[in-house]
Amino acid sequence: MQEEILAEVVREGEVAFRLLGLTSSEVGRLQSLAPSILEREEEIVSSTLEAIKKMPETSSILQDESTELGLRMVLESLLTFLFMGDYGREHAETVFRAGLAYIQLGLSESVLVGSVGHLVGEAARFLESPTDVPALVKAAYWNLAVVLHAYQHLRMFIIREAAGISGKVLDRLVKLYTAQVLEKMGVKIHYLKSYSLLRKTT
Repeated sequence: MQEEILAEVVREGEVAFRLLGLTSSEVGRLQSLAPSILEREEEIVSSTLEAIKKMPETSSILQDESTELGLRMVLESLLTFLFMGDYGREHAETVFRAGLAYIQLGLSESVLVGSVGHLVGEAARFLESPTDVPALVKAAYWNLAVVLHAYQHLRMFIIREAAGISGKVLDRLVKLYTAQVLEKMGVKIHYLKSYSLLRKTT
């Protein structure tokens, strides 16, 4: 079971890597920046942590020191992964486990996305050149895709266990329900030449 989960995580990481166009030279560049960025780890992580603590959605979760310490450790790990990861199998598995730790802290996907965005924004202030920003953005999206997969996987696992249905059947049900919701909302997808537009039909 565990091997199947991790194999799926690795596949998700490979897909994200290709779609983002993240290159080995960009990964190498981020790794070369790691020492100077991680020297600022305390400042970057503390700023992100303070931003999260100010949110009404997290006030009840981050009341005790142990939870706050746990969140700080996860943020430190994510920052390290961004710049020191090799974006391969072991990296994907480690980031997935960080995602599970985030879930265990009781934080939602929206808080996760916002906190990673804040973390990346703070780290970007200390890049040596603006030309390094695209690589950092790609890396952030890759790590975020793998972490969010932890949320998706755990949610699907609970549903499958509770309902006793296979993953394929669950996927079909999700697509069917999505189509029904879109129909009720009167939404259709119109494909234009260079982009897709969601438009409410009259």
